[in-house]
Amino acid sequence: MKLVVPSRVHEAIRVGAFLLALAAAGASIAGANAEPAAPPAGAELDAATAAVKAIYKDKAEKARTPSDRTTLAREVFGNRDATANLAERYAIEMTALNLATRGDDPMLLVAICDEIALRFKVDRIDLFTDRVGETSGPVNPTTWPKLLEKLNAMAAECLDANRFEEAGELATAISQLSKRARDPKATAAALALRKTIADRKKGQERFEELAAAANALDANPKVLLEFGRLLCFVQNDWPQGVRYLARTDDALLVAAASLEVKAVTSDAKVAAADAWATYAEKAPPADRAAFRDHAAMLYAEAIPSLTGLTKVKAEKSLDAVLDASQTGKDSGWMVIFRSDNPELWNTDSPDDARNFAVPLDTLPPTIRFVRIRRGNGQLVIAPISKQVIGSMKRGPRYGWEGTKPERWGALLLGDHRQRSNRVSEDRGSCTCR
Repeated sequence: MKLVVPSRVHEAIRVGAFLLALAAAGASIAGANAEPAAPPAGAELDAATAAVKAIYKDKAEKARTPSDRTTLAREVFGNRDATANLAERYAIEMTALNLATRGDDPMLLVAICDEIALRFKVDRIDLFTDRVGETSGPVNPTTWPKLLEKLNAMAAECLDANRFEEAGELATAISQLSKRARDPKATAAALALRKTIADRKKGQERFEELAAAANALDANPKVLLEFGRLLCFVQNDWPQGVRYLARTDDALLVAAASLEVKAVTSDAKVAAADAWATYAEKAPPADRAAFRDHAAMLYAEAIPSLTGLTKVKAEKSLDAVLDASQTGKDSGWMVIFRSDNPELWNTDSPDDARNFAVPLDTLPPTIRFVRIRRGNGQLVIAPISKQVIGSMKRGPRYGWEGTKPERWGALLLGDHRQRSNRVSEDRGSCTCR
């Protein structure tokens, strides 16, 4: 497979795609996303917890320093796959979490929270923010950059979900940990994050006011326009946003939005994309990139189902709308991964044309799109940022996995649809700009 990112893409685009699960041997690509289980409770959990505590009783009594507790937490956490019993696994992971909470490695705390949330229906952000303040000691300078990246990604996830209180707790954690890491730039960035949180909270309050006004029977066209733009550009909800844009008093805007509202077939999506591409040329300059990018998303959704000249034309239109908003030295697509071996993801592997990868920290800070083209011709374009591309991010419908964890006998990498149990195989690769 091959992943590429263009240098500039509007962050408001959202697209449903797939989870690329790459077999550890590199032989196949499979997609799967298991439904997390409810956390065990009651007598079964009590018995499992007691059993785990009995096993580690002597070591726990000797673990008197934060460093000792971190070491023991790693040992306990490392045994989580020793049992297939959910109650026992949950007891092992929670025991490791409690030890890590009183340890000195916040990165281990993050890893345990991520693992628990992957298997069980718990909120990993709440798990982390409830405990990170109890960790102590200096922050490991080797793991601090990765930890900071992870915390910023979690804060961005909270902002996307309008979880402003949790985002604020993460900003506090970043501030406290950056002082322990003696990183004044990160401390200043935490202050800036607090301002962003406050601004986004005000924006959400304004959004709710507009929602009430836009849903009134006598809604003003200007209110409909503002609310539709907020849905599309800020909330990333184009399916709903275009319904309000279709009721404004801008004839060209109404025409494009109305086509999308009615678009069910691939041909109809292409027609809507054409209309948005045309409208982008006449839209206010600040909005043009967003409308072009949305046209690109519609083209990308339609192309896998098209054939012949219709498909060729749509592919050329897709390239054209992307090129229209990309200028300068960072324009065009940048190849970041081309291989059947997921182990190469986020490594410096520049020499082999069939197994190519670049370190993610070398990507331009302006990246906004990731593009995946599968061997069966399916094209996926998804919103991304440099902050998120190397991490795990879950959304209400879609998510991104860039940490390549090993699950179900495979390494997981790519964009995935929540609660999807579909499995597919794909050995193909592609060439992209």
